[in-house]
Amino acid sequence: MERINRMSPRTLARTAGVLYVLEGATSVFGASLIPGKFIVPGDAAATAANILGNEPLYLLGITASLISVAMHTALTVFLYDTFKPVGRVVAQTFAFIGLMAITGLGYFTFLWPPLANDLALFNLAIAAPGELSFVFWLLLAGVNSERWKQQARAAEEESRRALE
Repeated sequence: MERINRMSPRTLARTAGVLYVLEGATSVFGASLIPGKFIVPGDAAATAANILGNEPLYLLGITASLISVAMHTALTVFLYDTFKPVGRVVAQTFAFIGLMAITGLGYFTFLWPPLANDLALFNLAIAAPGELSFVFWLLLAGVNSERWKQQARAAEEESRRALE
């Protein structure tokens, strides 16, 4: 965590953007593309046969999904540190939403593949504009370093005063 604290605000934002892209790629690959090659709706025996017939690809999908969770966790840490100068409560709320509550509800549909398949276009249509614009903002614009440092100093000063 100390290493993250020494990074410039722009590097924090861009690192978060890279993690966001990696999370998205591994998530789509592991949770959407791979399972679609194996699942036969209404036929568990055919699904099992498909999995056993190409076990390495199935395991690669599971691995990609696990990597996606790790990327999301790292992304949340970087975004927490990026948004901390806005306010500790705001940053903690953002982290809570990113790790336990809202994000989880959106991806909850993947627990039942038929529901995930039925809602895939709906979920994508709702998520894509916001997710993509946020990623591009993180990668291309990042943050205004001087303004970020001013807000960080002000937040630090406010915390110090609150402790006195």
